[in-house]
Amino acid sequence: MKELTVIVHSVEEDGLPELDQPGRVAFISEDRILSGLPIPQHVADTYINWCLSMPLNPERLPRWVKPGDTLWQTDAEVNRYPFPGITHWVEFPAAVWELTK
Repeated sequence: MKELTVIVHSVEEDGLPELDQPGRVAFISEDRILSGLPIPQHVADTYINWCLSMPLNPERLPRWVKPGDTLWQTDAEVNRYPFPGITHWVEFPAAVWELTK
């Protein structure tokens, strides 16, 4: 067994991760850790405004999400449904796919 040290960050206290760390950053959503990054804000705002203009569809985004909110996406599902309301993210010492080597 290999020991692994990860760092759990608070978005409020530590801010968002750098966007150039694919595989090294994950976020915590509904008690799961998902590999992914925040969506650049201008892209997130465009998506949020589009969702708000559509009839209520909870699969897209909850209605409480507003422009300026940060959205996250998983590495495996880029351009799929983003995750709002993320309060914590995890930093791995290396890209996840490198950890088992």
